[in-house]
Amino acid sequence: MAYKLFDLAGYAPDGSSVARALSEQGRTVGYTSLGSFADPPPKQWPEGFLQLHSVSSDGQLAVGESKQVSDWKAVLVELDAGRLRPLGEASRCLGVNVRGEAVGRVPVDKRTNLGFLWRDGQLEVVPESLCLLAINDQSQAVGLGLGGPALFLEEQPLALEPPADFEEAAAYGLSPDGRLVAGACRHQLQWQPCLWTRQGEGFRVELLEPGRGGVALGVNDQGRVVGYAFERPPMGFDRVAPWAVMASARVQAFEWAGGGLCPLQVEGTDLALKVATGINARGQVVGWGVSPSTPRLKRAFRLDPTQATRVTVRPARPDELDCLLELLPRLAAFDLPPRRLPQELWQGDADMLRAWARGYEPQCACWLALDESAAVVGCCAVRLRPELLSQKPSAHLELLAVGADNQGKGVGQALMQAAESWAREQGAVSMSLHVFANNQRARRFY
Repeated sequence: MAYKLFDLAGYAPDGSSVARALSEQGRTVGYTSLGSFADPPPKQWPEGFLQLHSVSSDGQLAVGESKQVSDWKAVLVELDAGRLRPLGEASRCLGVNVRGEAVGRVPVDKRTNLGFLWRDGQLEVVPESLCLLAINDQSQAVGLGLGGPALFLEEQPLALEPPADFEEAAAYGLSPDGRLVAGACRHQLQWQPCLWTRQGEGFRVELLEPGRGGVALGVNDQGRVVGYAFERPPMGFDRVAPWAVMASARVQAFEWAGGGLCPLQVEGTDLALKVATGINARGQVVGWGVSPSTPRLKRAFRLDPTQATRVTVRPARPDELDCLLELLPRLAAFDLPPRRLPQELWQGDADMLRAWARGYEPQCACWLALDESAAVVGCCAVRLRPELLSQKPSAHLELLAVGADNQGKGVGQALMQAAESWAREQGAVSMSLHVFANNQRARRFY
């Protein structure tokens, strides 16, 4: 999917900002080092220091916490009216629907918190839950139960079980129709993003990309999932809530619509998207990222889908060698290191492609990406070769090039999916590639 970026860092120009949720029309709420924000902003903000975590599907209500002296208290905010309503003794509020029903957690003694439901001006403790994280317009809620995650506020809580051989699970996002739940399951020291799908009186669980560490945070009715994936597995992760350690790990925002996890990225910006927290039915995504100029500050963002190029990817033929060669200069379309000439970056690839076209590279496969008019808009090549140290079956991405006019339109992702699928079919258990350290666009993509 290709996106247009709305950088929301202007709500905290000298500090951090995090976008937490969005309505079906794209109204975004979150918090900054200075308080909370909504985009578009309301005409009047209630007084006090707020942190907002969720917004109703119509964009009229938001929930979070208000700082009162030294304690945080859960509140419901009527955004356009500027009114704030405390939610009894609740300490944290994380979800709200169009009817003003809100969920979160409430302390019942000094050591224990339980989930709560706020409706009709009353706070109801949900005794079988430890915390409720989200509620939809069907009055279904997801959260952590005494025995693990579950779907609540039905006749009986529906357990969200992890796959076999997984020790525990955590649920974070609930689709508007209550059919899908996004979260993570832990195997040994690694959390892996997963999706539960309603089937009859229960749920079926699937890992979004088996073996890949991360957490799924949001899901819409179309089954598109967003969250964050680890660039490298964090250590000391055993029995720790994944959200609690996310900030200390190297992570990257992802989207998923079947197949593997796809990194979220936008061409033409230096913002590295780290965590995607929510997605709506229109495919808009919110979260936060970081900029190389201010790596310690989080920057809230919203992504709006743009019209992606409809791409067809197919194997290249030897008689299409010229189509492949014409795209190779794109491999040098970045700030080259000193004393490097552009052709040095792709001349070896050109020699390899010529050998492939003559039949001298049987371990090499090439693909072309074509747009709706059958014009070539990208290409890639992969060669099978043993992994350098273990000698296990592996593949190396020799090249991937996309025409300048088609950057950011999903062409590169389509080519990568074709290359990875082919490598798996050939028995490869890993794939390697080479990227210059200062090729920021390529580093974000891979």
